[in-house]
Amino acid sequence: MLKVRTLFTLLFVISLLMPAAFGQDITGIINGRVNDATGAVIPGVTITLSSPAIQGTRTAVSGETGAYQFLLLPAGTYALKFELPGFKTVNHE
Repeated sequence: MLKVRTLFTLLFVISLLMPAAFGQDITGIINGRVNDATGAVIPGVTITLSSPAIQGTRTAVSGETGAYQFLLLPAGTYALKFELPGFKTVNHE
């Protein structure tokens, strides 16, 4: 009887912990803010993200606050290219 009770208690504890194991995220986020040399934000910048970890490229455009974000990225090394007419293109790896 004690073994059965112990077994049920152990299974109950494991069942409580299982959702936490499935809740682990295997993706990441890259986000940032585009600023010029004076620290002023720059909206409308096209940011192109590339990596061997993804097929092709992804693009985003910085918003009114200069913010951009790339979601659901697999682990890997990424390169970002920032482009805006009238400004020098900037690459970050």
